[in-house]
Amino acid sequence: MALAAAKSSGIRNDVLLPDAVRDYVAEHKLEKVVTSALNLVIAQMPEDPYARLAEELSKSSTAAPRFVTLRPDAAAPRSLLRFHVVVASRGVNIRIHRLDLTEALQKDDRREKWVGFLQEFFAQSFGSLHVDGFLEIHERCTMKDPPQEVDQEVVTLALTNQLLEAAAAAMNLDVLGFLQHVLQKVGCEASPPLVTRGDLQLWRERWPRLAAPIFHGGAASGCCAPLKLAVALPAQAAAGADPEDLRGWLPRVTEALKAVKAEAVRGLQADKTTASLVVEGTAHALPAGIAATVQALRKAVEAAGEPAKGGSGVLMAYADEAWREEEQAYELEAGKAKTLEELVDFYAELTEDGWIATLVNPFRSADAQAGCELLKAQRPELKLLSDFGAEIPEPAEDVAFGCFWRPPCGSLPLTLRQFAEQSGWWEEGWQAAALEAPSAQKAPALLEALMACSVQLLYVPEELPAELLEQLSSRQDELLQRVLLTSSEAPEAPETAEAFPAEAEAE
Repeated sequence: MALAAAKSSGIRNDVLLPDAVRDYVAEHKLEKVVTSALNLVIAQMPEDPYARLAEELSKSSTAAPRFVTLRPDAAAPRSLLRFHVVVASRGVNIRIHRLDLTEALQKDDRREKWVGFLQEFFAQSFGSLHVDGFLEIHERCTMKDPPQEVDQEVVTLALTNQLLEAAAAAMNLDVLGFLQHVLQKVGCEASPPLVTRGDLQLWRERWPRLAAPIFHGGAASGCCAPLKLAVALPAQAAAGADPEDLRGWLPRVTEALKAVKAEAVRGLQADKTTASLVVEGTAHALPAGIAATVQALRKAVEAAGEPAKGGSGVLMAYADEAWREEEQAYELEAGKAKTLEELVDFYAELTEDGWIATLVNPFRSADAQAGCELLKAQRPELKLLSDFGAEIPEPAEDVAFGCFWRPPCGSLPLTLRQFAEQSGWWEEGWQAAALEAPSAQKAPALLEALMACSVQLLYVPEELPAELLEQLSSRQDELLQRVLLTSSEAPEAPETAEAFPAEAEAE
């Protein structure tokens, strides 16, 4: 009876190899890859066989390209500080992106003197960094003190924003796909791919809803707490004939939110008893209380018509401000103090029909866990969030509420680093976040970053400037245009130099 041959790697004398080495050779298919490359070189017999062999072997590399250097753009005057970002991919140096630091150093009349400094700084700070090490870029920008006349924050923002585009291009990904990859690389759960038209089906329920405050509490209203009652509208509410074509959703939903606000103001001004609740164009909560104000908001949404269809309510309660220490009770509504249990029942009744879907800071910090547990028992589908501001604490236990995120006003790597380091503390991640003008102006790709982080509710506390809104919308439309034009059967682009954008050039 013949004995079965032991499994062999095929490498001569492999019997002498330790098991770990044999497993490593098999796992990475080293023998197959090297043999295939060698056979190709033998068949072609190029003038430089080693260069051809290195090129062929590099195609099996799974590592992301690396930043190499900045090359001055020969087509532009040196005083404009325009460069090509050079990356190394599979043994080939490629000019992948044009980087412009003219505006970042616009106050310096002798900008050309910085060309050598910037090249040296780039090589020292980013040379050999894999492009998907994006979370490290902010620290690398600030590791060396700049000359006194240089605004480090301005230059850092210019570099991080433009190197994001370069890094995405180097990996043949759009910005959203690249940021998803970056998060997955550091062990975070990112949102699903959005590459082909078929992906839109899954994203229909995940696309961020846009929310804005319509009614405000405080002194001018019948509420003691500075609460805000907002409406959240889905992107699909403003879609055209094709429900999958969401291009232009951001300005359309913004206009729909403005229409709801206008209807709320009009409704108050139509009644002499409530006209005074409109102060400088802002609607304030009705003296009759929060429930009556919710009804007024729903009427405003209905009056805004089809563009506001599918809206839901968000109550930013900020109950810490409503706590009365002397009475040991909450006073969200003037003259109506409530114990914790009474406030839980109040919220349960307010959200009974499901239209109010999200509560932010419904209880003071000391009562947050107990109050949310009681409320969740009655309304398990209700989103309960805590807004901690800039400093988010690590929860000491399995909390019954989520986290409302206010991204830092700074570079995008800082924002993503905070998400990577802290969102895992929360069972449901950070599904709601503020979209504020100062943050978005410093990081134009902030909206793509929030989508990569699976944020599904974007709260806009103040109206975005028209120029910023147009910029954000343009980026969204470019993303959607690519998705709509890519069929579900489209093959994945190979990670080769040929897969780079048309403007990429080998050195």
